[in-house]
Amino acid sequence: MTHLNPDEKTALQDALRDLDYPATREKVVELAKENNAPRDAIAAILELPETADFHDPAQLRQALGIDVPGVKPAGGWE
Repeated sequence: MTHLNPDEKTALQDALRDLDYPATREKVVELAKENNAPRDAIAAILELPETADFHDPAQLRQALGIDVPGVKPAGGWE
């Protein structure tokens, strides 16, 4: 998994500020690119399962391992 430094995490959160939930991985990637998120942040999103759906910002942060150092993405999205 791509590890994001604190500046990349902040830039990603800024880039996704206007994301409407629920959101698919594709929607998250699209908005991140539109808002010029760091390349490594976009790479981290692309590492998530293509079928990933996020119901709120906390779920997305958890999937990216942003909330707790060392947390790996959760699996089993439908």
